[in-house]
Amino acid sequence: DEVIALLELKHLLACYPNQLSGGQRQRVAIARALLTTPKLLLMDEPLAALDMDGKARILLYLQKLHKQLQIPVIYVTHALEEATRLADYLVIMDKGQVLAKGTPNETLSQPNLPKSLTQGISVVIDAVIGEIDSAWHLAKAEFAGGYLWIKDQYFHRGQPVRLRIFARDVSLAKQCGESSMQNTLPGNIENISADNHPALARVHIRVGQTLILAELTKKAVNALALANGNPIFVQIKSAGLAR
Repeated sequence: DEVIALLELKHLLACYPNQLSGGQRQRVAIARALLTTPKLLLMDEPLAALDMDGKARILLYLQKLHKQLQIPVIYVTHALEEATRLADYLVIMDKGQVLAKGTPNETLSQPNLPKSLTQGISVVIDAVIGEIDSAWHLAKAEFAGGYLWIKDQYFHRGQPVRLRIFARDVSLAKQCGESSMQNTLPGNIENISADNHPALARVHIRVGQTLILAELTKKAVNALALANGNPIFVQIKSAGLAR
């Protein structure tokens, strides 16, 4: 009964397999696996056959399973966004070789990973939905450094979410003024380091207890006279936030 309630299957119990959608079949398959009371669950590309909407819905169920049933899961996928949302510990492999491992934030903030695998350097933030703006289809994600407005995706208040912020989607400003950016946060520069490309630099900014990375040209760093310890405003695109 707990598994049926958790996966919202009660209304499907009288249905035949050919009456179920792809997402419903996947939920039934997960329930069948859980009914064996496994000590470990291995999931190999579980969402590969689903469309984007189906994947988003199943991911919500998988997050609930992980939190409520406390069953260890090994989740194998080529979709990094799925692993980022679910994983406590992440291992990135290519051609049988381990390229990086650690928490999602530790792993995805490493600068030397191929962009073909990670889509770029980023940080991962755990947040909680504090407000829904239904008029603009946005949700307010609150975290240790403040809050971010993100696109609403069937959220509810109090729901935990994990956000991935790409360094390329972060801009910096010395003053807080009018901007198309919906998210502006005060912070302090901790470090400025070289990027793999000679034209670029990575700026490490502490926002409350949270570290944010920004990828800027060295020309922009020079024009703003950025230096370690400087106060700065961090601007993050709502449209660019991935979860």
